[in-house]
Amino acid sequence: MVRELLRGEYVDSVVENLAAMLSEGRWTHDFPTTFDYAKELGLHISSEMLPQILKLMALYPQSVRHFPTIEYLPGRRVAERKMGLRE
Repeated sequence: MVRELLRGEYVDSVVENLAAMLSEGRWTHDFPTTFDYAKELGLHISSEMLPQILKLMALYPQSVRHFPTIEYLPGRRVAERKMGLRE
C-alpha cells in the first residue's frame, strides 16, 4: 500500500526505501512523525494548512495525555516465568 501511495511522487529507488522503512515496524504506534522528521525522511510535505482543514480539526480536539501509552516493565513477564521460557 505504501508503494502505491508513493509511486509517481518519487523515483522508484526512493519509493522502495520509504516503503520498507515505513512498514518494517521500526517505530511503535505512538511514535510522533513530526514535520521536521518527515522532511528528514525525504517525504514531500508542506507546513501550510488550508483554513478549511484547520476549521475541521477544531471540531475534534484531542485530549492531552499525562501518562505514557506504553509501559516497559523491568523484569521478565509472569507468564514467561511460569512456563520456564527464556532461561
